[in-house]
Amino acid sequence: MARFQPKSVAWSDRNNQETRKELKRTADAQEKSEKALSKQIDTMRLSAEISALNVIIEHYGMIMQKYTNGGQEYWNAYNEQKPYLKKLQELLNELTENK
Repeated sequence: MARFQPKSVAWSDRNNQETRKELKRTADAQEKSEKALSKQIDTMRLSAEISALNVIIEHYGMIMQKYTNGGQEYWNAYNEQKPYLKKLQELLNELTENK
């Protein structure tokens, strides 16, 4: 024998199911949004680091241009610039890997 449910109880069950589905969709969308925001923050951090490194590298490049005769000042600037160039390459590689 089929069990009788008043219309209001059946409607309430359907409404609860719809609410649960909507809550799940909302939670899924929130999670995706958080992941996208986190990735965007990481990309912004990398971009800021790259910009800072470019300024430092340019500074040493200007010193090297001033002393193109290859004197001690040139080599000091060259040696100071080298680790920043290496770090810049690492960050650029990281940025392209995260795409």
